Order: sequence, then structure tokens, then C-alpha cells
Amino acid sequence: MIYTPEHYKESRNELVFEIIQHYSFATLISQTVEGPVISHLPLLLEEAENELFLYGHCAKANPHWRHFIENQKVTVLFQGPNSYISPAWYQPQDDNVPTWNYVAVHVSGAAQVISDPEQSYSVLQKLTDQFESRYKTQWSLPKKSNSELSELLNYIVSFKIKIEQISPKFKLSQKLEHSDRQNVIQNLMTFQDDQKAISSLMKRVVDK
Repeated sequence: MIYTPEHYKESRNELVFEIIQHYSFATLISQTVEGPVISHLPLLLEEAENELFLYGHCAKANPHWRHFIENQKVTVLFQGPNSYISPAWYQPQDDNVPTWNYVAVHVSGAAQVISDPEQSYSVLQKLTDQFESRYKTQWSLPKKSNSELSELLNYIVSFKIKIEQISPKFKLSQKLEHSDRQNVIQNLMTFQDDQKAISSLMKRVVDK
């Protein structure tokens, strides 16, 4: 469970899915009798028959996949952009303090190993296509013969997670006065990377 005050909740699926798809390098957590098992993996979001799934793969040498065999519940964390927020950007007040703006999406569901070689290869192909398209390389995973496919898949395990719950948290200065929030947005825009991404999200989410 993620602690999310009402004003930080986000109900628009298109925004939540955008974060999952753009910041798709996720933290995957399984609870076991020995304690939590954690992997960091890129995951692909897809809809099938009105249900949502995450698809991914890990090295066969990674023991994490062995906990998927019985459809064990897992938690997936997608960390979007984040940025320090300086109180120097607010109107002067005695109780002004620094804070941090961020976007995170927690997903829970049941994981299952994909044993069919063709389906497993399809997961590899779709993941490759998604990330290669961002670089506009036009490179794609070559189609393999049965023997080559078996050799390739011998080193990885593909899996899918049937999504049961999505808990997004968009902490984007919702509690600030409009003028202070505008100052935060303008100051963040002078930086690069996460600061600029947070600024853009503040415009879309809070000042919509």
C-alpha cells in the first residue's frame, strides 16, 4: 500500500498508463518466507480482453522467477520523475520548508511464468520494439528458427502479471497557492531532465 492523501490521487488512466509506459524500468517485489525478493526489470503494459497485464523477462539464473510458478502476488513500483522543491520559490512565510515532488505508480497482481516458446519470444520482440522505437533505430529482433529460438530462450524466463490493483501517487504541489505553484513551475523549467518533466506534469495535472 502506498500512502496517498486524497489531493495526490490521480484518477485519469491515460496519465497513469503514460507513466507506466514511459518509466517502464520497474522494481518488482515478491514476498517470500525468506523475505522480500527484488528485481529491477523493464516491463510492458498491454490490455487483453478488458484486462491489463505487465509482461517481462529475467535471466534464468535469477531465482526470482521461481516464485511465480504458483501465481504468487507481486508488487511492481514504477518511479516517474522527481525533483527537490525549494521554499525560496514561495512567497516568504515563516513556515515554509523544502519538499520533494514526485510521481509513482504501484501495481499489484499475480505473476505467471510463460512457458510457450513462441509467446516468450513475442515478449522479447515487443519489449525490443518498444524501446528501439524511442531511438528510431528501426532495429528489430530477428525471427529465429526453432533451434535458435530454443537456444535464445534457454537463458531467460518470460512472465506476465495480471494487474489487480493500480495505486498512483502524483505529488505535484497541489496544496500550494496558485501563485506559488506557478513560481515552482517556472523555476523548474529552467533546469533539465526530471525538473522539466515535473514542471510539465504540474501544468497538466494541477493547473489543467
